[in-house]
Amino acid sequence: MMIDKIILLNDQPIDGSESSREDGLGFSTYSDIIASTIKGTPGPFTIGIFGEWGTGKTSLLNLIKDKLSSDYNVIPVWFNAWMYEKEEHPLLPLIATIVKEIHKSNDFWRDMGERKDGVLNALKSVAYGFSASTKLKVPGFAEIEAGFVAKDMIERNQIISSDPLLDKSIYYNSFDRLSSINLLKNRRIVIFIDDLDRCFPDKAIKLLESIKLVLFQKGFVFVLGVARQVIEGYLSHKYKNDFGLEQFEGQKYLDKIVQLSFPIPPHTQRAKDFLAVLTNQLNDNDSKALSPILPIVGAACAYNPRGIVRFINNLLIDRAISNVLFSDSENIPIGFFAVTRGLQQRWIDVYELLISSEDLCQKIAEIERHSLADEDMGKNDSFSVIIFELSKDKDLQDFIFTKEGNEWLTNSGFRNFAIDFLKTQRQQGEEDKLYEHSPHCRVYELAKELNMTNKVLLDKLGGIGVEVRSHMSMLTKDEYENIINHVKNSRTNLT
Repeated sequence: MMIDKIILLNDQPIDGSESSREDGLGFSTYSDIIASTIKGTPGPFTIGIFGEWGTGKTSLLNLIKDKLSSDYNVIPVWFNAWMYEKEEHPLLPLIATIVKEIHKSNDFWRDMGERKDGVLNALKSVAYGFSASTKLKVPGFAEIEAGFVAKDMIERNQIISSDPLLDKSIYYNSFDRLSSINLLKNRRIVIFIDDLDRCFPDKAIKLLESIKLVLFQKGFVFVLGVARQVIEGYLSHKYKNDFGLEQFEGQKYLDKIVQLSFPIPPHTQRAKDFLAVLTNQLNDNDSKALSPILPIVGAACAYNPRGIVRFINNLLIDRAISNVLFSDSENIPIGFFAVTRGLQQRWIDVYELLISSEDLCQKIAEIERHSLADEDMGKNDSFSVIIFELSKDKDLQDFIFTKEGNEWLTNSGFRNFAIDFLKTQRQQGEEDKLYEHSPHCRVYELAKELNMTNKVLLDKLGGIGVEVRSHMSMLTKDEYENIINHVKNSRTNLT
């Protein structure tokens, strides 16, 4: 059987280039305003682009950088923090990256005489100063040890020239040298630091502390992309366990560093445009098949852009495998795979109740959305549980009270086929169970999978900034994946 070419979606951020996909998230307005803010606000200044994993932080940072790139009054510097998280001193590759961009930006230094050399020498002094036998300690977190050999960093990055090692005293006055250099009023060195939330929290904190100590200078603007809960959760855990401070608020730490907090707005209202942009990249047959079910795709993924991309890719593979393996049977509408996956992914408790009883499916199918409030939720039965979940969750309503949701509830043949198909054809093997995606997993269940005690797992969760109340707490998709990756890396390092 000939199989048509299958086009799947990649997860590359928007970057403003011709090859990049369109901005379906409505970020253009935000990037215009933030870019104008950077041009008009003198440094030192820090902007925090806050959002959870997959919400589009990198895309927004890319668009802001793109708006600034054509202005010779701005030197945009892009720094991927996670690439250097194993560095003992993440400030050093950051300085090297800044130096490299300064060398490339001749127009920026027009009419500023020797100030370019002044900035370069001051930055080099900071790097060289790390060879001094001293230590700066930020209480509680960042410890910047001066055991670094400047020559290693210079050779590794091939950026700072092989000048002779400067006197150790330069380390102590390099901060003053940076402070004394006055850029022209309208000039900005704008440093975009992306993927801080991909670093382990202690490394992210170390980089933030280093920036605050050294580079928070006139003319410098920082734009940080980070998930707040990672940093704030880690800080709360750290203060509680190391210093006994139960009421420490991690939010206050970031508020002291960031002068403009910009949370990524919810994508609920923009999901339709984003989904349209995505389906335009697919072949005509797949785009046509997906078109009717797009509203439930957004709800199934909590309108997370990265989640939507992965969900669509899985649906297309489901459809392709099903059509080949069961070519002699009636093709199952893709909506049955979508509803099954969506319930499994986001509302697993509701899913397990529904698949346990055909009568329950039929009973839920007969309910009208506007009459939810009239239903009896006082009984301790499966029907009352589902009605309660529906009444408090608008996304679940948007998912169930649709044509696709109703067909899934009422057509037991197609529903059971989709369930069995995903179980037998698309389920991961036993060897992959440790890393299996589980959007709704309680702490004690994960502890069993990882073969560790509840207490050990709770400590590990706190150590990466995930705060949970007890072993009965439910982990989200992102929390689950984060701890799994952490454990996987820890075990790899031990081998």
